[in-house]
Parts: sequence; C-alpha cells; structure tokens
Amino acid sequence: MDAQIREEVRDAIAESNVEIKPANESGGRGKLALIALIGGVIAIGYWLRKSQQPTKMLQSAASEIADRTKHVTEQTADTIQEGGETVTERVEEGSEKASEQVEQTSETVAERIEERSEKASETVEQTGETVAEEAEEAGEKAAKKTNKSGSS
Repeated sequence: MDAQIREEVRDAIAESNVEIKPANESGGRGKLALIALIGGVIAIGYWLRKSQQPTKMLQSAASEIADRTKHVTEQTADTIQEGGETVTERVEEGSEKASEQVEQTSETVAERIEERSEKASETVEQTGETVAEEAEEAGEKAAKKTNKSGSS
C-alpha cells in the first residue's frame, strides 16, 4: 500500500508544473505548491483506501458466483447421471425385446427349415423310388432283350 502511495505521489509530482528548488532559492510559490502537493497526496491516499472497498465487493461477488457455478455444475452432473441411467435402462429393455424377437424369429425359421427339409427328403425319397422302379423296369426290359437276343 505504501509503495502505491509513493508511486502515485511521484506521478503527481512529475505531471505537475511545480518546480522544486532548494529552500534558500525559493521564490515564495513553494508553500502553495507544497500545500497542493500534500492535498494531492491526501486525495490519492483517500482514493486508494476507498478503492479497496469495491475490490472487496468484487472479490465477494466473484466468490458468490463461483459458489453458484459449483452448485449449478453439481446439479447438472446429477441430471446428466440420472439421464444416463434412464438411457441405460431403456437400451437394456430394448435389447431384451430385440433378443426375444430374434429368438422367436430364429425358432420360426428353424421350424420352416425343418418342414422344408422334411418335404425335400420326402421328394428325394419319392424320386429315388421312382428312379429305382424305372431302373428296375429298364433292367428287366434289357434282360428280356438280352435273353431274346441270346436265344436266337
């Protein structure tokens, strides 16, 4: 604080048009300048003291804003956490529903494949029997022709 006052006094002296002379060379205006200088120093000191109150007010306001910001941030974090939990629950429920649908679809597809496999198996079996009968008939015809050719 003293350093600030000294600096302000130096600045005030430097900016003023006051000429400082040794006392024995004074022209009489020195007392008036000295009084003005002392008044300026007092005014600057008063101003510096008064300026500390707004600084304290600003510090108090900044502290209050920081507290409010912290409180709002904590509320926001809680809200985000609750929202995240809600989303997690919804995703889990959706996943379970999708899993059930996939399982039902898989069972339906498996049943259809089994039915079509059975039909295909029956068709192959019938075709095999038909081919076997035709082959047997063809074999009998060939045997008859061979017997006829061999006897003649």
